[in-house]
Amino acid sequence: MSIYKDERGEIIDVAEMDFKALQIITSKKGSVRSNHYHKTGAHLLHVLSGKMRYIEKAVNGIFQRDAIYETGESVFTPSMMIHTTEFLEDTVLICCATAKRSGSAYDDDLVRVPSLI
Repeated sequence: MSIYKDERGEIIDVAEMDFKALQIITSKKGSVRSNHYHKTGAHLLHVLSGKMRYIEKAVNGIFQRDAIYETGESVFTPSMMIHTTEFLEDTVLICCATAKRSGSAYDDDLVRVPSLI
């Protein structure tokens, strides 16, 4: 991640990818989200404020990561990666997705699974 800073402020390069949807997601402390994977879509989660635990494992069962992400940090979730997010503080995220999220497009690409927690 690159940061450009001068007397006017700063520009932070979070990601350079082709996105088709951008969402702002707010989550209350103690809540759990995700518990799914995407068949073809992928997304980048960038924490604007707060803290979350992010757990993922491949659909084939191989464990990948269990990590904490705080303000200013990002995590990329590829397709076919089961993921669960647990919010350790009230949190605001930006979700940049590679697939459309409107209408039935989101549900058509989504497979719900039990929580990894």
